Parts: sequence; structure tokens; C-alpha cells
Amino acid sequence: MSSTALKYRAEIDGIRAIAVVSVILFHAGFAIIPGGFLGVDVFFVISGFLITSLIIKDLENDRFSLLDFWNRRARRILPALILVLTATIVPAWLLLFPRQLELFGLDLAAATVFVSNIRLWMSANYFSERADFEPLIHLWSLGIEEQFYLLFPIFMIVMWRWFRKFLLASLLLIFASSLVLAEWLNLASPAATFYLLPMRAWELVAGSLIAWMMTKHDPQWSRAVREGGTAIGLTAILLSFALIDESMALPGFYTLPTILGTMCLLVFASEQDLIAKIFTARPMVWIGLLSYSAYLWHQPLFAFARTLTVVELSPVQTASLIAATFALALGSYRFVEQPTRDREKIRTRPFILGCFVCLLTLAGVALWMNHKEGYPTRFSPDQLSTIAANRSDAESGPCDLESDDQAQALVDATDCYVEGKTLYLFGDSHAREFQREFYITARANGFKLVSITSPGCFPIPGTRRLDRPFCENLVRLIPKLLSEHPAPAVFITRWRLHLTGERYDNGEGGIEPGEIRKTEFDAQEYASIYENVETELTMLSRSAPLIVVDQIPETGWHVPKMMIRRTQLGSRPKDGLSTSYDRYLSSNAENIAMFDRLASNPRINVVRTAPLICDKETRRCLNERNGSPLYFDDDHATKQLNREIATETMRRILTADLGSRDLIAASSKIED
Repeated sequence: MSSTALKYRAEIDGIRAIAVVSVILFHAGFAIIPGGFLGVDVFFVISGFLITSLIIKDLENDRFSLLDFWNRRARRILPALILVLTATIVPAWLLLFPRQLELFGLDLAAATVFVSNIRLWMSANYFSERADFEPLIHLWSLGIEEQFYLLFPIFMIVMWRWFRKFLLASLLLIFASSLVLAEWLNLASPAATFYLLPMRAWELVAGSLIAWMMTKHDPQWSRAVREGGTAIGLTAILLSFALIDESMALPGFYTLPTILGTMCLLVFASEQDLIAKIFTARPMVWIGLLSYSAYLWHQPLFAFARTLTVVELSPVQTASLIAATFALALGSYRFVEQPTRDREKIRTRPFILGCFVCLLTLAGVALWMNHKEGYPTRFSPDQLSTIAANRSDAESGPCDLESDDQAQALVDATDCYVEGKTLYLFGDSHAREFQREFYITARANGFKLVSITSPGCFPIPGTRRLDRPFCENLVRLIPKLLSEHPAPAVFITRWRLHLTGERYDNGEGGIEPGEIRKTEFDAQEYASIYENVETELTMLSRSAPLIVVDQIPETGWHVPKMMIRRTQLGSRPKDGLSTSYDRYLSSNAENIAMFDRLASNPRINVVRTAPLICDKETRRCLNERNGSPLYFDDDHATKQLNREIATETMRRILTADLGSRDLIAASSKIED
């Protein structure tokens, strides 16, 4: 049995054009459209509308067949998907590091069985910095749709045959319960809410509700109502793209304007009306027709380009990738999508068999990549050494404490304390990496290191991170600990990022990815956050002497990746990878001035890190030394650099004799 064809509505392709362009611009990094990812939500509503319209029409004519429905969906989705998945294998093999290729294998395998959303729910954040380099992360939405296509027709058959009068009520119940569930789980499990069908079903069913209404009633709106409804719908979508961003709880109530706006367009937009002519313009319709293939192609192109260049894509490169996206989309639409939809040219049995063999082959290749741990033999021993030269492998020490539980951390720190022999270390993830090497140095010099660190947390009392409430445990613990059990305290953190919120730009194409995340300060009497920091550190120094490690020079690019990529391209400098010293000085001017003022306090000793790797004559700061990276990403020091900083820090401690002469005796001695 064949399905009944729906009347073609050109304006729907125009809506698809807006959706796919918004997604592509978002992934291209256009700041003007922070909510561009909501184009996927627009697609969900359109899919729900079209699929439900087809099903209802066939059920009314007693012509609906599950096998025929799934055959049509397979012809719509599988050929272009198989092409794109196959095309990603070669660049993945050539460009991805072993661990990346190993994970790519899992992503590819998941895509072949339409569970990419479940795979990503278990492993990835769609908005993370790493997501920009994942070529198949966008296929989560395809997983959602395929799972919906598998289950929804069965639901419709059951309801139509036995509970038809409750169908509308059931759709409304699914819509409401799924929306409420999404909003509720956004706090408890945001990844599950974002990636899994139960919390996305309301967006697809929103389209189903419109399909039911238009099939059963098909109201004849006046032109004024149509124009008004279309204007409201388009405005709601565009405002959502402009005002909603990834920091909000999505999907949920914040997504409602996008969904309701799309519903309005499906109800009111008509090619006869003025505003709707935007959607039916020939370029918009063509982009809409290419939207599926364009969606498939864009993310692999951008991800592999970023992987190849390592640095931020230039405007010319970005424009070229967008153009390449639509060129490839045109080719796959013309030569893959259209021919495979023709049942006369390609019969169902050979089509299904061919798709099955292709997907099975792709899954086999994917699992083999994963099984072989990303084929490390693709790289030379030196390159593998560069990749592996990451974090310190030294033991962290028995008093490496977590600040999550403030009371327990205080108890543990007290147990570790030995008067006259204790050193404290406070800071964020940079301190956590540093402490492994510093622990060795401290132990060798007769000190007991008590380190309390928390990734992303600025270790200065009176400051807070709105997105990391647990940081308050660390900042409250520090003054209490130094007051009750004084000992020299080392502070190491990423000062510039915490104080400015700005990601580092090295001026040579290396622009650190990620969102702005400025630290807030509580007290209002300070003129600036720098004054806040100075005052708080000065107050802490009255309880115990402080050693402040200044801002370690940042690089702006992923150093190991850049070293290997430039070696592969033959463009690696003979004297090693480096960045501008002047850029470091200008970007940290306020920090350096603050450290200069702090250094005038006899109770505060500032460790300057730039002299360890920056040359005043060449005006360059080393990213590598003797072929080994000094950073394992763009700002975290490797064990080699951390060891140098630890040695210099300990030299300052011993030179200043902070371990004994300057200590304020505790009120009572606590034995180890």
C-alpha cells in the first residue's frame, strides 16, 4: 500500500531554511545568534506536523502501513546519512589523535543504529568547548527523530483503532507531561533532559497537535489574522535565536516561544500573504530543500577544520566552510536524496538490503577503531610522546583534600597539620595540577603539604562564581584554616580569567574557546575586583605568610595539538612553538600591577612565572622546550613546567625562611 501524498507547502521549506541557517551560524561561532541551536527545535515541530499529517491522512483512508511508513522514512534519512558517515572516516583517520579516534568510533557506531542521543547523554555536553571538535555530535537530533518515528506510528494505530475519541486528549497529555518532565529534570539531570526523547517528545507532539487541528478543522482565517499570526510566530522564533543562550535550562519553558512560534507559522503562514512570501522566495525554498543534507554536512566540516587548524577559524575560512556545506548539500540532494526516494528506480528490497549492508559495514569499522584504541601506530613515537606529555603522573600526597565538604575538609586539614612543618596550597584546577609536583618538592625539603583545590574556583574570600556555588566552600575554608592553624600558604590560580572573564587571544590566531565566566565579588565598598583581591590577601597575610604564584603565561591554543599539526604541515618553527611576550604583558597589565603592589607587603611573596619561559630579547614565551610541550592544553602547565614553578616557589619559601621564622604559633600544637 502507498501513502497518500500531502499537498506541498513551499512555506514549510522556508521555515526549514531559517532553522538550518540558524544552526549552521551557531556552530560557525556567530555571537549574534546565541540561540541558533534552537533551529533543531523548529525542525522537531515541523517533523511532528508532517509525520502526523501523513499518518492521519492514511488512517482516515484506511491505507496506513507501518512498513510503508518506515520505508519512506528510511528513504528520506538513510542515503544521505550513510554518505556523510562514510565521508567522515578518512579525515577522522588523518586528523584525530588516538583517544579522539577511539571515541569517534563510538560516535560513528551509535549513529548507525540511531542512538547518538543516548551515546551523547552518557558522555558529552553539546555546549562544551570539546563539542566544537566532535564531527558527529549534531546527530543526536536524528536519534530523537528516528526513535519518535519508530514509536509514534504504533501509538497512533492503537489510539485510532480503539481509543480514537481520546486521541487529542492523549496528545495534549503527552505534550504537557513531557514539558513538565523536561522542566523538572533540567535541575536534576540536564544532560538527560537535553538528549532523551521523553523530554523532547513535547516539541514533536506540538507539531502533531497542529496536524490534528488542521486535518479535522482546517479553519479559514482572514488575511489579517494570517498576517498577524505569521508575524507573531516569526518574531517569537527570531527573538528566541537572539535572546536565549546555552546557559539557560533547555528544553523547557525557555523553549516555549520557539515552539509556539513555529506552531503559529504552520497554522497561519500562506504563500498568498505578504510576510509568508519571505518563506516562499526561491532562495529560501531551495535552502529548505537542502536543509537535511546541509545539516548533516556542516558539523563534520567545521569540526575537522578546527581540528586541522587548531586556531580560531578566520572569517574567510568560516565563509568558505558555509559555502562548502551548501555545495555538498546540493550534490547529495541531487545525486543521493532524490534518486533514492524514487521507488520505481530503486525497489524496496534492494534499497533496504543495501542500506543494511552499508550501516553494518560502518558499524564494523567504527567498533574496530574503538577496539584498536584509535590506532596509535598512525603517529610517530615522538608525536605519541607529545600527546602523552600531559598531566603529572606523580602521587598527589595524603593531604590532597577536596573542598566540597567544608566541615570534613577542615577536620582533615587539622589532622594533617604539623606546626612549623606545614605548607598550604589553595587554588583551582591549575593548583590541582601543580600540587603533584609541589608535593614532591615540599616533602624533599621536610614540609607537609596540605592542598585544598577546586576546579574553576577562585581561591579568594569575598568572591564567588554564580555558576559554581560549591566554590563558596573553598573561599570560606581558607581564612578559617589560616586563622586556627597558621602556616605558609601558596595561592595558584588563573588570575586573569577569574578577574576579567575574558578568554585568551594570543594575537596569532590562537583564541581560547569557551564562554565568558567572570568571578563576582561580594563587598560593594571596593572600587574594583582587584582592590577586593588585594584587601583579602592582605587580611589573610596577617594570619600567615603568603606565597602568590602570578599568572602563568597562557597560549590561546592547544599546545600538543598545535605542535603535532604544524609538524604534519611542515610549518613548525625550528626554535619551537612560542607566543608573544608583549601580548602576555598587555593582557595581564592590571594583574601585574596588582602583583607589584602585593609584593610590597613583607608578608606576601610573589612568584613571577614569566621569567621561566619568556625571553625579554626575543619577546617570545615558550610553549615547548626541547620538543616537549610545557602545556597540556592552552593554559594548564605540564609536569615539566609545574616542576620548574614548584622549584622556584620552594626557593622563595626557603629564602624567606617562611617555614619557621615568620610563622604565627598556633594556640595549641596539633600532633600529626
